[in-house]
This record gives sequence, structure tokens and C-alpha cells, in this order.
Amino acid sequence: MTVYIKTIISALLLTASISAGGERGEISKANELYKSGKISEAEKIYSQVLENNPESEYAKYNLAAAKLKSGSTEEGFNLLREILSESKNRELIEKANTQLGFQQLKEGVKGVSPDSNLNQQQVEEKLEMLKRSKSRLKKLSGKQKNKGLEIAKRYQKILEDIKKQQQKKQQKKKQNSDKNEDKEKESEKNKEQQQDKQSEKQNKQSENNDSQDQQQTKKQDSQDKQKSEQQKQQNSAEQKNKENQQNSDEQKQAEKMNKQKKKLAKEKAEKIAREILQREKKLKKERIKARRERIQVEKDW
Repeated sequence: MTVYIKTIISALLLTASISAGGERGEISKANELYKSGKISEAEKIYSQVLENNPESEYAKYNLAAAKLKSGSTEEGFNLLREILSESKNRELIEKANTQLGFQQLKEGVKGVSPDSNLNQQQVEEKLEMLKRSKSRLKKLSGKQKNKGLEIAKRYQKILEDIKKQQQKKQQKKKQNSDKNEDKEKESEKNKEQQQDKQSEKQNKQSENNDSQDQQQTKKQDSQDKQKSEQQKQQNSAEQKNKENQQNSDEQKQAEKMNKQKKKLAKEKAEKIAREILQREKKLKKERIKARRERIQVEKDW
């Protein structure tokens, strides 16, 4: 199927090679390069011709074909749209519509088969591309139109089947999700009921425990009160013993301090006595010395 589309596209390039004036040789040369697979070299020549003569519609057309061939799809589409909006050449308009229609058809059927692993966005994009292709192909005439529309219709059916399968899968997924959600709700409800029963049981148990706790508390309070009284008596006795011991210690400390005071007083008295004795000895020596000196002076006289 894609071979037929490629054949149509290649044939369109050759048909569009007719040109007037000095451009004929350059465009023919570029066409030969294009046919031999040297698309980038052909594209350069088409671009150069179009630069030298912006009015050259055939150069623009063939450049669009080269862009599409090299993978610059959007650039190629834009050039073809320019031709369709600006050209008055019916033959060229027919070929541009054919080229654009079959290129869009090519993009729409690329990678499409009943077992294609396309996501929802890719399916929608290809359906839109086929819709545009059909819109272009309907403007054509002859076998190419019928064949192109037949291909578009066939692949459109495949894509719509894929889309339905995807919708069924989504619907089934949603139903499973709803079922799971219902199961979760039911499970949650059962869980809440079990929790309520458990809570009620715990409350009853708690009430029984509270009653037992109250009895135990009263008993414990009585025991604590008895222990407290005993502890008070014990503390009172210990306090009294402590006070007696403290008085005894204070008395001993006082006696010790008195002894120390007496000892210090005695030591101080003895020190004073020694100092007095030393002073008396010193005065005695001084008097003896003075007397000797006086006697000596009298002798000298």
C-alpha cells in the first residue's frame, strides 16, 4: 500500500519537472539527483533556483517534494500550501493537491495495522491526517483519486477499530476500577462495623475494669493511709533522735571550743610572760652596760 503511495509521489515530481528558460537545466539536474537518492543535493539546487527566481513555482513545488522526502514534513506542507494559495496554474494546483493529499495519506497510514501498538493521541492524530488527506483527494479526478480515497477509507476503518478497542479497554478498566472501589467501600464498611463491635466490647470491658479499679483504689487508699501514719510516726521518732543527736553534737562541739579557747589563752599568757621576761633581761643588760660606762668615765677623770 505504501509502495503505491510512494510511486504516485515520485511520479508527481517527474511530471512537475517541466520548466521554462534557463532554470530547465538546473531543475532537471536536481531531479536526477532526487531520483538517484541524493535528496540533500537536489534540495540545495531547488533552493538556489527559488532564491534566484522566487516566482519559480516548479522549483518551489520540487523543493516541497524534497523537503517531504528528507523528513521536513511541515516545511514541505507549508510550501505546497503556498502554491495552492498563490498559484493560478491549474495543472500545478492539481499536482500540489495530489502531492499534499498523498503525503498526508502517507503520514496517516504510516505504522498502522490492526495490531498496531498506538496510543490514543497517535490514533487521533492519524485520523485527523487521513481526514485532511481525503479532503485534498476529493478535489482530484481519475484513478488516483479513487485509489487514494480507497486507501484512506481502509486505514480510517482500521484506526476507528483501534479507537473502539481502546475505548472498550478504558471502559473495562473503569468498570474494574468501579468494582474495586465498591469492594473497597464494602470492605471499609465491614471494617467499620467490626471496629464498632470491638469498640463496644472494649467499652464494656473498660467499665468492668473501672469498677475493679475503684475497689482497688479504695483498698489502696486505705493501705496508703495506714502506711502514711506509720511513716509519720517513724519520721517523728527519727526526727527526735536526730534532734537529740544534734544537741549532743553541739554540746561536744562547745566543749571542744572551750578547751581550744583555754588552750589559746594559756598559750597567749605564756607568750606574754616570755616577752616580759625577755624585755626585763634586755633592760637589765642595758642598765649594767650603762653603769659600766659611767664607772669608766669617772676613772678617766
